[in-house]
Amino acid sequence: MASSTKSESYLTVQIQRLLPFGMLVHLDDGRTGIIREREIAWDRDERRHWREYYKPGDTIPAVVLGERHNQRLELSLRLAQNDPWLDLPQRYRLGQIVTGMVTGIQPYGVFVEIEAGVVGLLHHSRLPPWTQPQSTEDLFWLGDRIKVVIELIDPARRRLGLNLTRTLSERWIRLDTQLEDAALTPITPVPIEEWEVAPPSETLQPSLELIARQHAPWTILVVEDDPAQCEAVAKWLRQAGQRSLSAGSAEEGLALIEQERPTLILMDLGLPGMNGIAAIQQIHVRWPGIHCVLMTDWARADEHMVDLEALQRDGIRLLIKPLLPEDLSGVLLDRLEDGGGLATGASRIDLPLANNPHLSPITRDPRLTDLLLQLRARTHATKVVLFALDPAQGNVQVVAEAGARPLNLEALLDLIYSPVRNVAVERWIVRIADARLVEARIRYLRPLLSFQSCLGVPLPGDLPEDYALFVFFAQLHAVQDIHEQHAFATALAASALLERQRFQIRAAEIQRLALLGQLSRALVHELNHQLSPINFALTDLQQQCTQVNQLFHDDIQALERHIHEAHETLGNLATGVRRLTETARLFGRVTIQSREQVLDPAVIIGEAVHLARDMADRAHVTMVVVPSPIDVPLRMQAAQFQQIVLNVVINAIQQIALLRPSEGGRVQISMEQTQQETHTILRITVEDDGPGIHYHLWERIFELGFTTRRDGGSGLGLYVTRSLVESLGGRAFVAQSHMLWGTTMVVEVPLTT
Repeated sequence: MASSTKSESYLTVQIQRLLPFGMLVHLDDGRTGIIREREIAWDRDERRHWREYYKPGDTIPAVVLGERHNQRLELSLRLAQNDPWLDLPQRYRLGQIVTGMVTGIQPYGVFVEIEAGVVGLLHHSRLPPWTQPQSTEDLFWLGDRIKVVIELIDPARRRLGLNLTRTLSERWIRLDTQLEDAALTPITPVPIEEWEVAPPSETLQPSLELIARQHAPWTILVVEDDPAQCEAVAKWLRQAGQRSLSAGSAEEGLALIEQERPTLILMDLGLPGMNGIAAIQQIHVRWPGIHCVLMTDWARADEHMVDLEALQRDGIRLLIKPLLPEDLSGVLLDRLEDGGGLATGASRIDLPLANNPHLSPITRDPRLTDLLLQLRARTHATKVVLFALDPAQGNVQVVAEAGARPLNLEALLDLIYSPVRNVAVERWIVRIADARLVEARIRYLRPLLSFQSCLGVPLPGDLPEDYALFVFFAQLHAVQDIHEQHAFATALAASALLERQRFQIRAAEIQRLALLGQLSRALVHELNHQLSPINFALTDLQQQCTQVNQLFHDDIQALERHIHEAHETLGNLATGVRRLTETARLFGRVTIQSREQVLDPAVIIGEAVHLARDMADRAHVTMVVVPSPIDVPLRMQAAQFQQIVLNVVINAIQQIALLRPSEGGRVQISMEQTQQETHTILRITVEDDGPGIHYHLWERIFELGFTTRRDGGSGLGLYVTRSLVESLGGRAFVAQSHMLWGTTMVVEVPLTT
């Protein structure tokens, strides 16, 4: 381009015509010029929609760039408005970390726009060494977000040099500084045993001494068919100053109760013949004053959840195996508390109770309620109810409802004889204009709530349960044809939602089984890791006992030294066994499908981190938990919540392992309590320094079957995570992700208020 006009001289021009590639403008001296699309604006979006801002006849400023041989000037509108390069050194400094967007990809590097009109080059030689031998085309897509370090600023030549070689060293500096400023110490990683306030030996002995001072020995019956476990529990009780009896079956235990009338009974669930539940039910009838405690593992508890919930309502406590000494001391302290002798805060392991026995066992989805609210608004109905009829049990339950008027839930038992059954099972369409004319027909529906007219339609589709959607009105003859159309549309949408929910439940189960396969390795690792030290400690303890016996009459000082060493060996042995016990308990909780209960989010998150620790260790990934007390509980399934957290954490670990199998990385988990409108929200943030997610995939990674893993992942983990979170009225999303820098994933769920 030849230039006969002084570069960057300012003019005022008038737009003559809008061209496909820019604008034709007219100068005051009669010449014409071209402002090409790239010179209209610095901002990419403004350039894309420039025709909306300019029209023929407008007068605009321009800067002369040069002149072509045909005497037509090349002009720039954006340079006349401002030039972001002029004061670039004042706004940015060398070594500064900035965020930009990938606007161009070449074999030698990528172009990154850090602000409108300012584009720098990230040369391939400035990429971290662990990205080799991948090409820039494999690492980046157009539109990707990226964090880079500025290493060159040259406004005169309009050059900006960018660097990513120090990604890992720069990645966590800012966050670690914030942690230090807040006086928070990262836990790296977070072993379950480090949460304890004091070692068990320091808290258990005072409790036993307190029990011994408060009462005379109790008679405690242990009913357990495993001789080793039975003897271990009975021996501990005797050491705690109690009188213990043992029985190997429920029948033998009942006979002993008849003779001895014990104060307390520790009953195993899985007994030969009569099980522990049936035995305790008999004990409650025959000897209502005897206190009972049921012992079992998580898996067996899940099989008998309904019966155990009934026992819990009657005050029965559950102990989860494998047992720890403090579990038994807690039982004794609770017994003192029940007897009025002592007030303690003994911890309990309680079963989750169902919120309402009349509600459908199907996971309550707020989207169903939203559908019913919309139908009620369109029809101006008093109440809209979605019923489910279980064909196996023949009972009617409420799946969702909309409307302030409460239902008489006691009437649900008789709805099997009402039009609800006709609609759900026989697929009738019920339209009642005047309830007074069909009193006999609706006599079992009337007690549910007061209404004058109603409409009932079945839900289409092949669902495992039969459904009926009812719209109730307080006025006579309120049902109109348009209402019936709205009801059918809502029934169709609800059926699709329930079908999707059923599929999500199956997908979650499949993914849970896959997750268990991964976590089994962690359990085996923990067993292998702890059993060797335990075996060596036992051998060492045997040798020390022999030496103590030999030195008993010879060398008192050597005897004291060996006793001290034996005490330390016993402490290490107890710690190893405790870690095995805690890991087994945590693993057991993941294997079951529990019902809703009130949870401490920090405990469940810590348990999930503990279970993922082996996978993180193998991938050289450090897990950091940022302490953040949450003073509002979370109501949901423990196993479900654990699965949500595990899915996100394990996904982050896997991504780091794929990117840097030797170097590893870091995953940081934090949580906070926030307020959104009238809801209290628990926000869990999982941040990693993995490969990052291409911007165009931020939503796709939550789709069923979609995976970014080169080894071909199942594509279930994040899909199940979002499905579970949305069923709770929350959301899961990518908050931010920068290529080769890492991703921040957020899970938000409503807290119990």
